[in-house]
Amino acid sequence: MSPIPHSSASSLSRSYEICLVCEAESGIRDSRYEVFVVDVGPCSGGGRRRRGSRVLRNPLFHIPKNYPMSMCFFAFDSSIYFAGGFFAEGDKLHSSDVYVYDTSSSDRAIKKLSSMNSTKFMPLVIGPINDKFYVISGSLLFRDFERFDPKLDSWVHLSQPPVQDPVLDAGFQYATITAYAVVNNDREILLYTKDDLYSYHTDSDEWFFYANASIPPTYYARQIGCVVSIGGDRYLGFKRCGDVCDPNFESNHRRCDDDHIVLGTYRYDSSDHTWHDFQYIHDWPLQMYCHAYPMSLGDGLLAAVVSGYDRRAPLVPDDDDDDDESMLPSTHYVSTGLFVDGPNFNPLHTCLYKEEYNMKRHRREISAAFPLFRWSNRLES
Repeated sequence: MSPIPHSSASSLSRSYEICLVCEAESGIRDSRYEVFVVDVGPCSGGGRRRRGSRVLRNPLFHIPKNYPMSMCFFAFDSSIYFAGGFFAEGDKLHSSDVYVYDTSSSDRAIKKLSSMNSTKFMPLVIGPINDKFYVISGSLLFRDFERFDPKLDSWVHLSQPPVQDPVLDAGFQYATITAYAVVNNDREILLYTKDDLYSYHTDSDEWFFYANASIPPTYYARQIGCVVSIGGDRYLGFKRCGDVCDPNFESNHRRCDDDHIVLGTYRYDSSDHTWHDFQYIHDWPLQMYCHAYPMSLGDGLLAAVVSGYDRRAPLVPDDDDDDDESMLPSTHYVSTGLFVDGPNFNPLHTCLYKEEYNMKRHRREISAAFPLFRWSNRLES
């Protein structure tokens, strides 16, 4: 989340890793999640594009079925953390448990850490901010905002957003988080609902409320949209192609339809909480169950992960749906891209992972993607 320096020759010779978390939607016998590490480099030598598609193989580790669904995932140093979520069966509904997998450890075991102060349903994790992470349920109504210090393995309960209880006909969506951002040099967290903005100041533990605020132009469908700081007032994020408010966009790039999502940068105006000056970087076809993750890798490098089900693939019955007529594409894909920050955002390396599944047996989706900063023991996928 912190500002990043411009790229250098030495930085372009490194490899950079991204962690991909696949959650089992149905039919996978033993695992709740499969956690992969993919290399988005090497990136030396200018534009690099690997021909054809690859297949995700050899997960770094599996998370068994008895763990919660819809946990949040994040990495710090060489460790991968996961927390919260809910249980589909049993007496326990929501979870406050926290786990860690240390990629540098020889025992390769999942270990339990100190629990959160509150359970988290569909949790959102924000950070690192000064080496700490902020976690909250996907709805502000749960009032469970707290901060995690991975160095101390400790949780601190913070002041809660000033959300009012909804009237009966407003429904659960009243306070559902749709987008978020960290602005003003990591001193302010912005949480957007459908119509309003909640601003949290990390140095004073204070909240501020802004009604009818302008939501950042982030793409979100099955996940909370976000924008990522890349230095100063500039932010990286996705938006649907039809939402690009640039009259020259269609003439300068491919035809602008709603069937594409676009990676680009924005500028944030803290005086009125508005987002503007969109600059195009790259676009992807908008597929079924599409997830999109923007990220900064440091060293002046930007990365993106887009996943979904290929609309062009043959359709097969969706056995996870009660509707006998429901069909799904048979091919799942994950696309990664690495770009140099600058006037033209040169693509250094792109890769497509594609795999056909027997949809009568199982289905999985990418539920999290984030950088993993390890400088040894790199794993190829």
